[in-house]
Amino acid sequence: MLDRLENEATKVGLKININESKEIHIAMNNNETLCIYSETIERVSQFAYLGSIISNIDGREADIMARI
Repeated sequence: MLDRLENEATKVGLKININESKEIHIAMNNNETLCIYSETIERVSQFAYLGSIISNIDGREADIMARI
């Protein structure tokens, strides 16, 4: 799947920034490693996106507690 993303991005002159890309698994048992440009994407357990905290451990609880 990421090979296709990489190919389509290249067609329009884009390059995916590996250092800015992260992966998170939520409710998945798949432990397959994701790679782009033959480099492994860092796996994280939580990250912030548009001011909200997204977590694979406690879901929305981390975001709610951060806002309180």
